[in-house]
Amino acid sequence: VKWRYVMGFMIVALLTLLSTGFLKNVVYKGTPRPSKYFENTYDLRVVEGVELHQLNSFPSGHTTSAFACWGFVAFLVRRRELKFLMFLVAATVGYSRIYLSQHFLEDVIAGAFLGTLIALVSYSIAHRFKKEWNDRRLVLKRKAD
Repeated sequence: VKWRYVMGFMIVALLTLLSTGFLKNVVYKGTPRPSKYFENTYDLRVVEGVELHQLNSFPSGHTTSAFACWGFVAFLVRRRELKFLMFLVAATVGYSRIYLSQHFLEDVIAGAFLGTLIALVSYSIAHRFKKEWNDRRLVLKRKAD
């Protein structure tokens, strides 16, 4: 693994944490989730054992993280089939957030767009950062048995 990619993932993590934290806790603080929104009007079907959260729905942090991480990896691989597989994995995370009654569709769509943007920005930064050590491989030494 090249240092450039490690740095890219660190940028993905930092941007995801900062953007979703800011949006959920400052800009859209208190946005109701499905369980809160429908609590007096509609009986939601829920998956047994899933704790339903009440607030700070927008955007979906899980979906943002999935699209940011898998999107970044998709920029690194060449095969279209693998790129599509990574999109499917990220999209499945988004679908699961709706299925589990944790988010509305618009929360997931916003998370997907934000995550994709984070992946693009992170890849661009990591790819353009030209230092000789950046293309060196990260070597992990195995412990002798």
